[in-house]
Amino acid sequence: MGSHVIILNSIKAAHDLLDKRSTIYSDRFLTYPPRLNMEFLIGVLTYGPAWRHLRREFHINFLPTEMEVFRPLEQRAVHRLLRNFLSSPHNFSKHLRHMAGQIILSVAYGIDVCPEGDDPYVEEAEKVLYALKIGSTPEAALFDMIPWLLHVPSWFPGASLKRRARKWRLVVDNALQTTHDKVKGELASGTAAPSVAASMISKLDENSTELDLLAAKGVPGTMYMAGADTTVTALETFILAMTLYPEVQRKAQAEIDSVVGNSRLPDYSDQDALPYVQAVLKEVLRWHPVTPLSVPHKVIKSDIYEGHFIPTGSAVIPNVWGMLHDPNIFTEPDRFYPERWFSPN
Repeated sequence: MGSHVIILNSIKAAHDLLDKRSTIYSDRFLTYPPRLNMEFLIGVLTYGPAWRHLRREFHINFLPTEMEVFRPLEQRAVHRLLRNFLSSPHNFSKHLRHMAGQIILSVAYGIDVCPEGDDPYVEEAEKVLYALKIGSTPEAALFDMIPWLLHVPSWFPGASLKRRARKWRLVVDNALQTTHDKVKGELASGTAAPSVAASMISKLDENSTELDLLAAKGVPGTMYMAGADTTVTALETFILAMTLYPEVQRKAQAEIDSVVGNSRLPDYSDQDALPYVQAVLKEVLRWHPVTPLSVPHKVIKSDIYEGHFIPTGSAVIPNVWGMLHDPNIFTEPDRFYPERWFSPN
C-alpha cells in the first residue's frame, strides 16, 4: 500500500530508464500469475535468473533467420483467412482470431488447426488466455498490494479468486503439458513438424537444467499468451482505419496492384517494394497501440532521474499511448496518416 507510481510519458524517459538502466527497472509487480502456473510469462516474471534465461531463449528462437522457415505456414493461414472473409464477412473478428491461433500454434508447436469451425487446441489456448486475464484483474492486484492476502485460506469470505486460481492452474498445467508431450512424442516417432517447441525440446539432454526445461515449455507458451490478443487487436484496428480513411485504403491498394498485379496474392518477397503498405502497418500500431499502458515495472533500487528521486519499490508505467500521440513528435497525432513515416525525422 502507498507505493509511488511514476508514469513515463516520453520516449526519451522510457529509453533512459527502461533501456539504459534496465538492471534496476526490469522487475515486475504481478505476483498472482505464478499462482496460476504462469512463471514462464516473460512479461510478468520478476527480474532474476529465470527472467534472463527465458528472455535469452526467446530472443534466440525468434531471430529473423529462425522465423523464415515458418513463412509458408503464415501465408497458408492468411489465404485461409481470405476465403473465410468471402464466405462469411460478418464473422470477420472470429476469422481473425482463428487465423492468429493457427499461425501461433503452428509456429509454436507445429499444430495444424482445423481449417474451419472450432479447434480443440485453439479452445484450450483460449482458456489459458482467460486464466491470464484473471491474474491481471484489479482483484488480483490486491494480492500484490497486500501480500499477506496470499496466506488467507481459500474458504475465507472474499477469497473467491484463490478458489478460481486453483481451478485455472489445472487448466494451464494441462494445456502446457499436453502440447509439450505431443511434440515430444512426435520427435520420438520422427513425425514432428518444424516448430519452436520441437527445436527447443530436441536440444534437451541429461545436462539440461530446470531453467532449460522451463524455457522449453514456457517460450512456446508465451508465444500464444503474448501474440493472440495483440495480433487480433492490431488487425481490427487496421480494419477500422481503412473504414474511416478510405483514401488510405485506395493508395495502399493501388501500390499493391502496381507491384503484384491481379494474378496472384502478395507474399514476403514483395515487402520491400511496398513502402506505403509498410507505412500503413506502422501507423496502425501508432494510431491505436494494442497496449496503451505497458506492464508496470518495479524499481529494485532507489534512483534519481533529472532531479527526481525514485524510491525503491516504485511502480514505473510506460504511457505508450502518450508517447505515440506526442504532438511534438507526431503532427496531428489523432489522424491516421501513413505519410508521416516518410519524414526524415
